[in-house]
Amino acid sequence: MPVLDLSYPAILNLFGDYAARGRTESNAFLAWFLQNFYRLEDTDVDDAICDHTKDKGIDGIYVSELFQQINVFQVWLRSAPTPKDLGDVDLKEFLGTLTQLQTPSDVRHIGATTTSTNLKKLISRWEIDKKIEEGYEVRGTFITNRTCNRDAHDLMHISPNLVVFDKVELERQFLPIDKTEPIASSITFDVSTVSVLQHKIEANLEMIMAPVAASELVKMDGIANQELFAWNLRYQLKRSPVNKAINKSLEEPSEHKYFPAFHNGLTVLTENLSFDKKNITISGYAVVNGCQSLSVLYHNDSSITPELRILTKFINVSPKSQLALKITDHTNRQNGITGRDLQSNNPLQTRLQSEVHKKYPNEVFYRIARGEHPEWPQAKVIENDVMARILLSFDEGEPYSAHQHYRLFEDLHAAIFGRPEVHADRLVALWDIDQIILANRSKMDDRPFAFYSLSRFLFHYLLRQALELDKGDGLKFCQRPSDYVGEVKGRDRLKRSIEPIVVALMNIVDADLKRRRQEEGDDFDYKKDLKSPTRIADIRSKVIPHYQMGIASKFTRSFTEEWKNSETAAASP
Repeated sequence: MPVLDLSYPAILNLFGDYAARGRTESNAFLAWFLQNFYRLEDTDVDDAICDHTKDKGIDGIYVSELFQQINVFQVWLRSAPTPKDLGDVDLKEFLGTLTQLQTPSDVRHIGATTTSTNLKKLISRWEIDKKIEEGYEVRGTFITNRTCNRDAHDLMHISPNLVVFDKVELERQFLPIDKTEPIASSITFDVSTVSVLQHKIEANLEMIMAPVAASELVKMDGIANQELFAWNLRYQLKRSPVNKAINKSLEEPSEHKYFPAFHNGLTVLTENLSFDKKNITISGYAVVNGCQSLSVLYHNDSSITPELRILTKFINVSPKSQLALKITDHTNRQNGITGRDLQSNNPLQTRLQSEVHKKYPNEVFYRIARGEHPEWPQAKVIENDVMARILLSFDEGEPYSAHQHYRLFEDLHAAIFGRPEVHADRLVALWDIDQIILANRSKMDDRPFAFYSLSRFLFHYLLRQALELDKGDGLKFCQRPSDYVGEVKGRDRLKRSIEPIVVALMNIVDADLKRRRQEEGDDFDYKKDLKSPTRIADIRSKVIPHYQMGIASKFTRSFTEEWKNSETAAASP
């Protein structure tokens, strides 16, 4: 695993586009952490962070419904070249911060007294007081580029609700997205008191099945950072009825002995497998089925009793082999998988992928499953989950649904992709437009709004509304983008023609945001607005008429005019 450079200022290079969103360096650090260690989507990252000061020591909040936890974050980014070790002083202050969230009345008091409107909205949006009434646990996560000293470790040992990610822990748990190596370390499981099935599939392929103690399974490396699950179809562990059922069973010790009977078990692929009648030893391994269950057990290890065992299937095949891919595919298809994974074999997706790669060879790549072809240059990759949100906003007029990731490849999939007008040219044209939107966000005055993950989809929606006003080339482009990207230097001309319109819309939105912030004060909440059909309609009613006035006054040119001008520019040497 590569070593992270967490020294200052080298650490700033890790933060990427989060540092460009008008955030403080500490908030950019937290955003990077949430994306890489909590595996949150961009929208969830943005929604979890307090963007302003005077936040009563709370830099962010994320509620996990799966584990019924309220995660409170505090970040300390030290800018000294060699920062001193982290002792217990800052951690004790943070623990004091957590006491402000002990009861529902405590939470309501913070909401009423804090001068941070962002924190007030965060507490309200997550309904923290209600969550505490329901019994959710408050856990503090302290994140720093310093290294814990002995005092800090002693305090952590007696503070079960405190988690610290210091320099050492960040380096230990960091998992690059493209990392696919199995867990190299060796681990042994005691099966001396249980029955073991040993089956030789072929000469060099063996399978061993046994009810393994859950207390030993949770000791496998790579659970905390999900490295253990890198070869599974489901990269991110999400809530499900199975998780809830396991949580409920964990609360009933009398049910623990029945786990092998009602749990489907784990599938572990391992490069090295040995069995001596008493112990099973593996190395070079990965869990490809049962990942969610193992993660739940890991996070609730204090509830595990000696009677709790999981039926585990060990197969001595490298997780990197072709056979492993088949095993992973078949074992996961016997259980629920994420919508995107399931639709990766849908003809709607495979056909689009073939069309894009045939018509735009080596220019654009269409990825239909996470982890697919990591060698593709990222700057040329269209992720189908991002394209789903673009199509939902531009074609279907629903940018307010773009945050509902779980629907994109489930009940919305056919409406988004199952249309004759959804073809390679439309995808590439809209992807080019998306690059224009992303490239111009930094020009907006309201940078937090500009870089909020849902804002880009608002601009796709507004652009469609603006183009449809142009009964010439604007409307024709919406209907038949092939006629435009198919022209000589068509993609370049499209970008040149669209950019002034995008910039004009951003300027109008900027002005409207300024007005609304002044009028609505603390009640202004763009994160909530961008998920509301009513608010989106209201934004359109303010922005599009101003755009029309710009066209009428010749202050802004229509797409038809821009397209004609682009022809002259394209003809220039």
